[in-house]
Amino acid sequence: MGSAGGGAGLAFRRQSVTRTSLAAASFVAQRDRRKWNRFAAARAATVLGGANSPMMKKQIMDYWWLILVSVTSGVAGQTALKLGLSQPGAAEGVNSLASLITTIFTSPLVLLGLGLYALGALAWIAVLSRMDLSLAYPFLALNFVLVALVSKFFLGETIPAMRWAGIAVICAGILLVARSSFQ
Repeated sequence: MGSAGGGAGLAFRRQSVTRTSLAAASFVAQRDRRKWNRFAAARAATVLGGANSPMMKKQIMDYWWLILVSVTSGVAGQTALKLGLSQPGAAEGVNSLASLITTIFTSPLVLLGLGLYALGALAWIAVLSRMDLSLAYPFLALNFVLVALVSKFFLGETIPAMRWAGIAVICAGILLVARSSFQ
């Protein structure tokens, strides 16, 4: 009889502990939801109503030069790589991995291009640590525009009208992203 009474008490305590645990878990879940909702509301204000937010304007104004360093380094790197691989004998020698590595380490322009890429990557990492990705990333499309201009006017390449039309669309997109930060 003692064991039956003890068993009933144990069952009651289990139910009580379970109810208490459920209540605590419910409280924690509600608290976490409130925290998440505050975070989500603040983030939405920054992102949605926030193309006009002072924070985004400040990001662009403070860090535009990092985007410029990243883009110009990328364009200069592409140009140096193209010039380095356009030298007589450079492109013909790249038919195996060993010859590719040899070409890389024996061409000063290819090394310069890789160094400029490294500089651009460091600048981009600095941009990402300071700006919203959705705001910064579209500015990388300037690479397409500037590479086309360098190819036409510096390397003497022919660029068809359809490609120029695509570049114009890219420019329009970049302007829209930039304007969304200042309205």
